[in-house]
Amino acid sequence: MRAIRLIFILWLTVIVLQGCIEPFSPVIDDYQEMLVIDGLITDKEGIHTVTVSRSSLYNKPGLVYESGCIVNIYDNNGNIINLTEQSQGIYSAWLEQQFLNAGTQYRLEVITSDGSIYQSGFETLFPCPPIDSISYEVISVERDNPLYGSEQGAQFYIDSDAANYEAGGYRWELFEQWEYRSRYYAQDYFDGHINHVSQLGISDSVYYCWSPVRKINEIYTYSTSQAISKEIRKLPLTYVSNQTERLKFDYCLLAKQYSLSETAFSYWKKLQEQANEAGGLYERQPSRITGNVYNVDDPDETVLGFFGASGISEKRVFLKKLGYLYLIYDIYYEQLCDPVGYSPGELMEFLNGIDINEYPIYLYNYSGTAEGPWDYIDQACVNCLLRGGDTLKPSYWE
Repeated sequence: MRAIRLIFILWLTVIVLQGCIEPFSPVIDDYQEMLVIDGLITDKEGIHTVTVSRSSLYNKPGLVYESGCIVNIYDNNGNIINLTEQSQGIYSAWLEQQFLNAGTQYRLEVITSDGSIYQSGFETLFPCPPIDSISYEVISVERDNPLYGSEQGAQFYIDSDAANYEAGGYRWELFEQWEYRSRYYAQDYFDGHINHVSQLGISDSVYYCWSPVRKINEIYTYSTSQAISKEIRKLPLTYVSNQTERLKFDYCLLAKQYSLSETAFSYWKKLQEQANEAGGLYERQPSRITGNVYNVDDPDETVLGFFGASGISEKRVFLKKLGYLYLIYDIYYEQLCDPVGYSPGELMEFLNGIDINEYPIYLYNYSGTAEGPWDYIDQACVNCLLRGGDTLKPSYWE
């Protein structure tokens, strides 16, 4: 009885505290539009891109792309590469391997449509060590709300030996992808009338899917300039929770490792610290982080973004057979895929109201025979394409 009373008090406290939260919208009268220039040169032959945009209003976040610019990249060997505008504010060029050498210094120049000239400092392209390994551990994590208990997931780590490399630091970009499946095979369907498909005719063409590659929006950096050893061992990366379907079948994580100059490391480290800031009432306020680009004629103008040069290495890791971690999302998904509960008459009335361009409409067959009865189910539970993925297995998938 005492335990029940305690739980009730905790529940009531949470409700009251949530009811006391009021949204805060700052009044910003003096808005200063700022130019944002981002670009990166790597040691890999291919398309290299520079983005030029303007900062947007606080209450209207988004990118305001800057068109009509002249964008050039210079190196300390006298080479000049002109980037062309592929789409609004996106400037790119194919750079051949002979232009992308370790030890070379690169500088960006952007001339906007009003004639303003912006340049970056020279950035040295340092070679990047290979990634030795990406490992993971299954761990339990306490949730923010103690009433919800803990959850399990996979914590990733990275190892790399930078002992013979000169870079001042490193950063990592992570990309994830996973296999997922439909709840039911494509069997009985409606295309003006109900068609029964026998067990032998069941199709798995829309049963197996792979999600789009998704960039993980987290920043990871590490400095070797102050470290006793330049061996990077078990550096924590992302954590993947069991509260989504990502770990139910096969999961793939791609890590891209970039070498950084001291200037670049300082910039990315500040972004990482700001991104990881908890944001409580007495936490430090977000600062305006400027990069290495400046207005040639007005050095006091604030310019955001960074132009860098990096060596790059990458590695993929696959997680398999972690389906035992998949729990909470499974309960939700099973309920979502339950038959609606239409009577035969209600089902036909519903199906006849569907546009023919949406055919075939897959159905749930209670008996599995040609006699039915049938019911409607969410089509995403049969056709995995409706959940945003692709049925084409990636060529690199193990």
